[in-house]
Amino acid sequence: MGPAWPRARCIIAVGGGKGGVGKSVVAANLAVAMAQMGKRTLVFDADLGAANLHTMFGIDRPGPGLQGFIARVVDSLDEAVVATNVPDLYLVPGSAGIPGCANIMHSQKQRVLRALYRLDYDVVVIDVGAGVAYNALDFFDAADLRLVVMAPQLTSIQNAYAFLKSAVFRVILQLGQDRDAKAKIAKAQQIGGPTAPVSALVDALRQTAPDLVPRVEAELTHFGCRIVGNYVFQDAEMASLMNIGRLIRDYLRVHAPLIGALRAQRSIHDSVNRRVPLLLSDASSRNARELKRIARMLASENVARLRELRAGAPEPPPERQATGPIEVVDALV
Repeated sequence: MGPAWPRARCIIAVGGGKGGVGKSVVAANLAVAMAQMGKRTLVFDADLGAANLHTMFGIDRPGPGLQGFIARVVDSLDEAVVATNVPDLYLVPGSAGIPGCANIMHSQKQRVLRALYRLDYDVVVIDVGAGVAYNALDFFDAADLRLVVMAPQLTSIQNAYAFLKSAVFRVILQLGQDRDAKAKIAKAQQIGGPTAPVSALVDALRQTAPDLVPRVEAELTHFGCRIVGNYVFQDAEMASLMNIGRLIRDYLRVHAPLIGALRAQRSIHDSVNRRVPLLLSDASSRNARELKRIARMLASENVARLRELRAGAPEPPPERQATGPIEVVDALV
């Protein structure tokens, strides 16, 4: 998707497939938490056509934003950046209400991704749009750490799984360096139909394109996926979020631990209406503390090593593994 060593020290994508699940709330507040930790942070609104992060930060006039860069109103993405009222936190506003703005061409998307990789920040948080269109998947897959937000509700879980499966298949397809390799991967993805596990795809590649298998294995092993729960009413609902993590591991061969969950509380709803992120409006609340804990956990990731491992670098000895599994901590329940 991009160069092996983007300038940004850590790129975090927040997706989930289903609209209204709280992706923007999580993205905005994680960005605030990172900035409060002293990291120069940019939050990037990649929700093409339905952007609202600028509203959540109380910004009335977001300027040219991402749409201005796509339309070449501004020459660089840096010119689309606006400051927030949080020290060290900046925003690239997205596109909203403009006919056709959600249907950008492939060349336009690639230009945005190249510019995104060149942004010079400690942390870039991408708020990914809903759905499984290639635009949403490619912004999600552009990240080092990929967060999937879901509620403990059947439709949300189904959509989150479908989104992640599409993102995994999209990453694998992008590993093909030429048309022939991409055709072999596409054919392998059809083996067994839409419900087949990713292991069937890997087995098919061993027969048709064995040279691609090591890269595919490296991407799957170090996919960097994490689950964040939202709208949790009671502790018993945590089980369904943990179960989807096991399903993802078994069928997609991707490690996707649950790293945090937000309770269904009025304060989150009110923070959106007040246009002030929760970490600024109710910093002592349980959900604010949880978001800060998630941010600290993400900030501790060895992203440089993760990039090396995805590119096929040798695995470290088990006792020294820098990007090992993240387990659910007691604070969740």
